[in-house]
Amino acid sequence: MDKDTGWMVWSPDGKSGIVSSISTRTVWRLDSSRLNSLPSVEMMKDVADASLFDVQSWAPSGTLISGSYFPDPLTAIPAVWDLAARTLRKLEIPPSPAGSFTAFLPDSRRLLVSSAGALMLVDLAGGPPRQLRTGAPGDIYRLSRDGRTLVIEHPVFDSDIWLMELGDTRR
Repeated sequence: MDKDTGWMVWSPDGKSGIVSSISTRTVWRLDSSRLNSLPSVEMMKDVADASLFDVQSWAPSGTLISGSYFPDPLTAIPAVWDLAARTLRKLEIPPSPAGSFTAFLPDSRRLLVSSAGALMLVDLAGGPPRQLRTGAPGDIYRLSRDGRTLVIEHPVFDSDIWLMELGDTRR
């Protein structure tokens, strides 16, 4: 793998992980069941051919991966990679020069997306994105594994930690 790989995103069953490399514009899949044998890492050529894709979240269904697609170094478009179809779907959300945050909710159909200063809820089955919050530059989001709690890190000189509970995510 490359020296500048990003955060690893683990599969729902914990048996494999995916990371992306900025310098070589590649995406790698690690098979944790083969750590003591070679090869345990394979390049996901289809994703790499789509350009740089910064992997951020793996859907609980195991079929989709979300992240940021970079057609150029200064434009990040939230997108979803379909593992079975080997296709990249760019979301209808304004691009962000700083990248975006994406995280699947437990139903694997909806995801939270932060891009261009706003936090939105996107239903992959259709409909327009719903804005949940206007953020500030540098805000960092982390969604709990069960999809019920969102931590918002707002970098300022004094510390602020915000929590947002999503409640019933089955709707």
